[in-house]
Amino acid sequence: MTIATAPRITVRVPSEDDFGGADFLPDAALDALFDDVVSSYRRLGHIEDHGIQVSVLWKRKGGKSKGSATYGKCQKPSGLLAHFCTADFVIWLGADTIAEQEWTTDQIRKLVYHEARHIGWDDGDEEHDPKAVILGHDVELFVGEVEDTGAWEHFRQALGVDFKQAGLFG
Repeated sequence: MTIATAPRITVRVPSEDDFGGADFLPDAALDALFDDVVSSYRRLGHIEDHGIQVSVLWKRKGGKSKGSATYGKCQKPSGLLAHFCTADFVIWLGADTIAEQEWTTDQIRKLVYHEARHIGWDDGDEEHDPKAVILGHDVELFVGEVEDTGAWEHFRQALGVDFKQAGLFG
């Protein structure tokens, strides 16, 4: 499957055979897509501003988490891996799940954007040096929770959206 993101960037989702038995596969086109995404969004400017190095790879099998397919992940190398790794972060995309669902260019681009949003920058303070950090999601919730009981105040503030608050929370 070939996916064009712009006239100059074409990303081909690798097949099982392309991995040659390996679990991860680098891809120059995927790196170019990442660079394009980072340069397109102000919220990702800190990646370029601070020279944060990111390696973007295909993973042969995305796997599952809590029963749902895992399409990608952003990780900060630590321990022994950090010793051998030149990247500050590794983003991988699950080739099997993306190919199986025949994702569009926009879907892959959004996934790359989502994973890049996990990359943050801490300016440090008098006791701590500035450094790249991994960020969690702003909000975690169940849609049914909001439908049934309304959104918690901190969710409404984080999303900047005025949800209808159900009577349960007064």
